[in-house]
Amino acid sequence: MDWERFEFVYRIETNDLFKLLVTIEGHRGAALNLVLPPDWREQLDRLNRVRAIRGTTALEGNPLSEQQVAEFLRNGDTGHRRTREQIQIENAGRAQDWVRSRFEKDQMPLRLQDLQKMHRLMTRSSDETNNAPGRFRTSQVVVGTPALGGVLRGAPPADVPRLVDDFVTFVNSAR
Repeated sequence: MDWERFEFVYRIETNDLFKLLVTIEGHRGAALNLVLPPDWREQLDRLNRVRAIRGTTALEGNPLSEQQVAEFLRNGDTGHRRTREQIQIENAGRAQDWVRSRFEKDQMPLRLQDLQKMHRLMTRSSDETNNAPGRFRTSQVVVGTPALGGVLRGAPPADVPRLVDDFVTFVNSAR
């Protein structure tokens, strides 16, 4: 990948999507006014939280299953020494809580400091090898293995500040 020419740009061919977009827009009112019993809403929130935490920590190599993540979140700190995987789950939960409070409706747009805070919350005490929580990385990152379907090499460390700035601009843009 040519990281010097990389841009946060995407293109969507809308001709085939037009009918679907009309259907979605037609159902939007019902979806926005959906009333769920409180216990259903709580169950869905818990399920979404578990799945988001499982997915996020799995990207970092955490082998715990969705059921194990749910169990740990339900039982919390048992007083035993926590494993690296459990610390990752706790961190992801704290980061989710912070994101919910930070990005409520009508809050200011995403900032670099927000990404740094999320990174600090996600990596504190669990993944500090070649990693300074809340700071840009200074070493090359490689994720995946050929056995798992491929290897991704992250941008060179020198390009990361520019790419993150471009990402923040992209997220906050009308595009």
